[in-house]
Formats: sequence, structure tokens, C-alpha cells
Amino acid sequence: MDNKSIGFILKEARLARQLSLEQASKDTKIHVNILKSIEADDFSSLGAVYAKSFLKIYAEYLGLNKEEVVPGSKNLQGPVEARPGRQAQFSADTDRGCGVLAQTFIGVFRKVNFRQVAILFLVIILLTGLTKFIKYRKREQSVAKKAEAVKQDIKKPQVPAKSSVPLAAKNTVAPKPKRDAVSAREKMVLTIKAKNRNWLQVKIDGKIVFQGILAKSSSETWSASDRFELWVGDAGALVLEFNGQILDRIGRPGQTLKYVLLTRSGLSIKR
Repeated sequence: MDNKSIGFILKEARLARQLSLEQASKDTKIHVNILKSIEADDFSSLGAVYAKSFLKIYAEYLGLNKEEVVPGSKNLQGPVEARPGRQAQFSADTDRGCGVLAQTFIGVFRKVNFRQVAILFLVIILLTGLTKFIKYRKREQSVAKKAEAVKQDIKKPQVPAKSSVPLAAKNTVAPKPKRDAVSAREKMVLTIKAKNRNWLQVKIDGKIVFQGILAKSSSETWSASDRFELWVGDAGALVLEFNGQILDRIGRPGQTLKYVLLTRSGLSIKR
């Protein structure tokens, strides 16, 4: 198995299970073209992070040990070849330093008071949880106050205008610009619901916050100040709700979208 490439191992496992690429794509929600590239050991069109993510999903689907398959692919640019000589040299170097490292770590661990460490760890967890709870309560109170202010504004009775005031003058008093200014400061909220098992990556303001499989009938909600960026494995299997509004379907069933952008200006898709 060490002399076989990653793509060959995966293809061999798929054929042994008598599965077609189309069936594997349907089950894993990975586009069939990506599966073809993986089995051909062609990772040039995928980044290393995304390639490893797809490899883990595919290996797990085929019943292989994903931890054995993925670590063997450090440079995912083409076919991966085994190098026994370098591996043997690495093992020898590791064995020579193992004794010294073991003695050093044993000496350090003997001096550690694990009870104090455990207490400190628990204190950190409690403080972290308390901080998050306080922030959550403040955010909930802020939202409640804004909702109450809007509610009171709606219920506020309109003062009848005198007959001498033209109708156009009545319409000049409108609180809408004030509400727009408030909403511009609020965070955008995105909820993603999966109609089927789907691979998904979510970036918020340029930072990856989620990457993996979204289970069937499950949903996740995020908030952002500037933008959301999505990479979707099956565009037709997702329902997007942006700031409380259900969006139209962003793609066809089975279609992979590498760049979906949502900002205050709206939705844009790079196909």
C-alpha cells in the first residue's frame, strides 16, 4: 500500500465496492469532477487545505482509515510517491533523539503539581464561560431594547395635521432614515439549512469559521459585520436565510459553487 498513490488507493477501494463516480459524488456531495481529480492524483486545482478535507470525506466514505490516507499527502500538487529511504532516515533520527526527549519530559512532569494545574484549568473554563454568558446577556438586552424602541415608535399616535398644511408636508416627517442608520450598524445574520447532507465552508469577514459536512435537515446561524463568503458542495441542497429573508435557490442540485458572497449590498455568485 505504501508504493501506491493516494488516488490509486481510493479508486481501488471504490471499484472494490462496485461504486460509480456518480454514485460516490451523490453520496459524499463532492462534485464528480473533484473526485476524478483526486483519483488521478491531480490536486493542482485545489488548495492543500481543501484537498485534505475532500480526501478525509472520500476515504471515510470508502471505509478507509482517513488518518492513514491524508498524512501521506504533504504536497498535493500531483501524484504522491512513497519515499522509503527518506522515511527510514527520519525514523532513525527520531529514535536517536527519543531517549533524550523522554528523560527531559519525565523530569519536567515530576515537578508539575497536577492538582494545581487541574484547578487552574477549571478556573479558566469557568471564567471563559462567565465572560461569554455576560456578553450573550448584554447582546440579548441590546436587541430587546431596540425591538421595544421600534415597537413604541410604531404604536406612537400620529398627530393630525391642520387643514392649512399641504398633504406633501405631512409626508416629509418619516423616521425611516433613522432606522436605516441603526440597521447599518447592526450585524448581518445568515442562517443556512441543509435539505441533504452537504459539504460547506463559511468565511465571516475573511476568517474561516466552519468547514465540513452539514447534516441533512440541520441548520447553522452566523453573524457578520462586513461579509459572508461561502464554498458550497451542493448548491441545490441549501436554503439561505439572510437577515430574516429567505433567498432564492443559489444553484442547481449537485452544483459546486466556490465563491458565494453576501454583503449589505446583496448576493453575488462566482460560477
